[in-house]
Amino acid sequence: MKLNDLTERNKKFQDAVAQITELIHHKSVLEYCSQLIRSARRMDALLRKLLATKNELQFNTVIESLEDESDEIIFILDQLTEFDKRNSTSVMKRMVKQGFDVISLYSFACDRLIASRLSKDEFDH
Repeated sequence: MKLNDLTERNKKFQDAVAQITELIHHKSVLEYCSQLIRSARRMDALLRKLLATKNELQFNTVIESLEDESDEIIFILDQLTEFDKRNSTSVMKRMVKQGFDVISLYSFACDRLIASRLSKDEFDH
């Protein structure tokens, strides 16, 4: 999968999240969705920043930030799953699945970047 494909999937996920806010007018859902969109945007920006890192410190700092955003998204998706157990909607289920799929793809991309950098000994002195 190419970076632009991943960005496109991320945008589709953000669109799905925005749909939820139009359908479910619950304060906590609106707050969660707002945070999901911000975190999804940051994930994409951070992955691009990771690709441009020049040294090990930068790489580790960006990876840490990506992990934080990923954890935030997973936490919110879990919260929305709990909400949906009480208010079952197929739209919410699809969006949550889409979110977990996108997070998995970003995680896979990061794993590949880490493996690539390690195999090339890019940061060895």
